[in-house]
Amino acid sequence: MSLAEVLVSAVVFTGSATCSLQLWSTSTQWTQRAQQQREQLIELDGRLLAVQAELEQLAGQPVAADCGAAASWLAAHLSDLEPRGEGVLLRVEGQSGLERERWLDPAAYGLCGAAEPVDMASGLPGDAGGSKEALDLDAVEPSSIGSGGEAPLQEVSMEPGSAPKPLSGADASGGSSDGQP
Repeated sequence: MSLAEVLVSAVVFTGSATCSLQLWSTSTQWTQRAQQQREQLIELDGRLLAVQAELEQLAGQPVAADCGAAASWLAAHLSDLEPRGEGVLLRVEGQSGLERERWLDPAAYGLCGAAEPVDMASGLPGDAGGSKEALDLDAVEPSSIGSGGEAPLQEVSMEPGSAPKPLSGADASGGSSDGQP
């Protein structure tokens, strides 16, 4: 082998080794950046889920009759929320400029549209000067409900906070106690 061949092979070997190391270094950096980005997105998703969990705890407890007012109330009481019309925009940002956004509608959680908003300090519905009217089951005529061929209706007693109980004279099968269906 001549000196020229050795020098050319050394240059080729050095060039290919350098390119391989640069490619390996670049792919390692890319993999690390992708892993960090994935971890930040997981953290951002966790923050989104935490706010949604807070909203789900409030679900069904109206805070305002108007959805715009409910959105303003949510923005004032929960972090990372911006009121936008009838809803709120949940925006969380990460360290490297990553962000996640989610549109939340207070009506979807039952936080607006009720006639009596819940007083969130006490957790009780506001009472506008009186108790709620109970459903009057005696006012409904059994003959006016349903048509022929159906099982007869059974009268039940409804007490707040308890399960319906059949009134005396009706058995569990829905017929009367005298054996007639």
